[in-house]
Amino acid sequence: MLKQVMKTDAQHERERCAAARHSAECRCGHPKMPGAAFCMSCTLALPEALRRGTYRKIGDGFESAFREACYHLRELGVEG
Repeated sequence: MLKQVMKTDAQHERERCAAARHSAECRCGHPKMPGAAFCMSCTLALPEALRRGTYRKIGDGFESAFREACYHLRELGVEG
């Protein structure tokens, strides 16, 4: 019998962040460069501190920066 592996919330968040980073589409629907967190318009709408955080590596602070940046963009009316 196979043992079912349960993923932690942190693992789920890393997978979600990796998928967003590797996607060619931004949360707003515009195209973006794979590897970038957001398209150029969304990136430039972020405060400098948040923008810097979105260039961090996954597992080295990117997840929290991405979550905060998504919240900030939602506050600006950018849905995704």
